[in-house]
Amino acid sequence: MKRAFLIISLSIFCFKTIEAKPISVALFYPRSEVFWDRLVFLAEAAATDLDMKIKTINGKDNHISMLNLLSNMLKNDKPDVVVFNNFKHIAAKFIELTNQAKVYSFLINSDLYPKDKERIGAPRDLYPFWIGQMLPGEETAGIEIANMLFKKVKNIVAINGVRGTGAAIMRESALKKALTNSDVNLKQVFYTNQWSREPSAILTERMFRRYPNVQGIWTANFSLALGAMDGVEKLGRNPGKDIYVTGYDIPKQILENIKNKKILATTGGHFIEGAWAMVIIHDYFNQLKTPLKMKTPMAIVTKDNVELYLKKVTNEKLTRENAKKINFKQYSKKYNKKKSYNFDLDSILEQL
Repeated sequence: MKRAFLIISLSIFCFKTIEAKPISVALFYPRSEVFWDRLVFLAEAAATDLDMKIKTINGKDNHISMLNLLSNMLKNDKPDVVVFNNFKHIAAKFIELTNQAKVYSFLINSDLYPKDKERIGAPRDLYPFWIGQMLPGEETAGIEIANMLFKKVKNIVAINGVRGTGAAIMRESALKKALTNSDVNLKQVFYTNQWSREPSAILTERMFRRYPNVQGIWTANFSLALGAMDGVEKLGRNPGKDIYVTGYDIPKQILENIKNKKILATTGGHFIEGAWAMVIIHDYFNQLKTPLKMKTPMAIVTKDNVELYLKKVTNEKLTRENAKKINFKQYSKKYNKKKSYNFDLDSILEQL
């Protein structure tokens, strides 16, 4: 009798093992470029490490095509979860279509527009199959970068890019929030109407004629920071000594100038966001508590950790093959038994 019971139990166990299926994820992204390529292969590496099945869909800069591809997928080959960003306002429609098909969804990289927020609500609210969102923590990082500048100087100017764009608005908002708890004097916010180096250099030279006593320049991206540095040098002054400059984003050009102490600090690295989304989705399906909304921790790069970024954030090091070296299980609550997530880009780069 005991033997018969053992045989039956083993049969049930084997059946469940055979029938168990990995979590299937469809990741939609707008185009192939350095940022999105990195986000995709890091997400793929995380999914593989967590025993998930992932399919990636390149939208090729066509939001209508992306919606059609999603509709066909939901009819013919449903995944468990669809991951996407708000490319050309498509996020709300993605949430609606997936919810209707009873397929889970997860938003990354860019938020819903205000009108869509009013209609769609929050994750797991009006659309219960929308399980969460992860967006770049630019405001937190921006405040931290601004405070680094404020510790050095008392009079600053700001150089922003294209007025009215999402990045310009969000980054300037972070600067002004930092200013509310500071005695630093912001003389003026200038707009170049381009996100490029040369206009920023020209503007910096003109700016010093108006504000000769300025000691710091806050800029809204790496090209503007490099341009500000150029402008300071053309005036015969020393960036990093006479004038302090901060930026956004982490390409090699700005990292090299942080190393040689001409630029104070920068922030970036949210190409890791797709991988963190895989960790959260994995934990959600394993009945672990996951956040409805989360901000991707952005890297803060200064002279103290710039060597790590110069060595690892390169096309030679940051590759699909090298991403396989990363142990993504250590970030999951299922495997590390921690109550909160420790999403740290430095720890990812150290494994490459």
